[in-house]
Amino acid sequence: MTNPKKIPLDHVLVATDLEPTSLEAVREGDRWARATGSTLSFVTIVTLGDSVADGTPAEADARRKVEAEAFIREATGREPSEYTLYVDRGFPVESIAARAKEIGADLVVVGTHDRGPIKRFLLGSVAQKVLRDAHCPVLLARPAPADGTVLAACQLDELTPDVVRWAAELADGDRLVLLHTEQLGVSDVAMVASALLSGTVPPTHSKETIDSVLAMARGALEAQLAETSRPGEVEVVQGDAASLIVARAKALGASLIVLGSHGKKGLQRLALGSVAEAVARDATTSVLVLR
Repeated sequence: MTNPKKIPLDHVLVATDLEPTSLEAVREGDRWARATGSTLSFVTIVTLGDSVADGTPAEADARRKVEAEAFIREATGREPSEYTLYVDRGFPVESIAARAKEIGADLVVVGTHDRGPIKRFLLGSVAQKVLRDAHCPVLLARPAPADGTVLAACQLDELTPDVVRWAAELADGDRLVLLHTEQLGVSDVAMVASALLSGTVPPTHSKETIDSVLAMARGALEAQLAETSRPGEVEVVQGDAASLIVARAKALGASLIVLGSHGKKGLQRLALGSVAEAVARDATTSVLVLR
């Protein structure tokens, strides 16, 4: 089981919709708070539909508060005096991100419904959007092996040192694998577009160039690993980052994937943040996204 004891956290916020699928998030948030000595808060959102179904806004809020306290007690054994509970109103994603920023949360923990492709797109999008919009690291909690590998997905950018450091601390004696992916080839779409527009096909990288790039990436990751003074393995592979990360985590029986996301907007987010979102969506284990 990952050990967050040495992770520097002061305040953990857990978002819950009080559905059974969010139990793992509540339990993991509680475990991280206990391990790090952090303040623990929970937030649950009353939407417009809830208000209409449950009477007046005050009645809806009061009912949700009672339900949330019972849910948290069952999942963690904590009494209301041991945490702060926020019952907020509005759209879940915006409300969770705003509450996290207001209280200065160092980590947001969310669950996921994982109910198949269509329902996952409709229901699980809240977790994905929180990953995108939160100002701090987000842990997407799923049931995971107790003693599985920690997989650090490293893109060799400014977030890589944090990804490696957090993964090394969380592994705490369990197997640690640092994975870097390179996509050096030219896509079929790019080749067709280039041929149509310019009449030429872009050159492909030589084997020597590819080998050199992969060797430099391996060396950079080995240097990062050495700085942690923790044992681990470095893997550098070619191909699509998100699919390779998900597949490798599954093959390793990983208990956690750690990766970074720049959380940027527009085209920058599409280019830099899409890997984190795709991994969070498709992985079968917990995913920690750092910023």
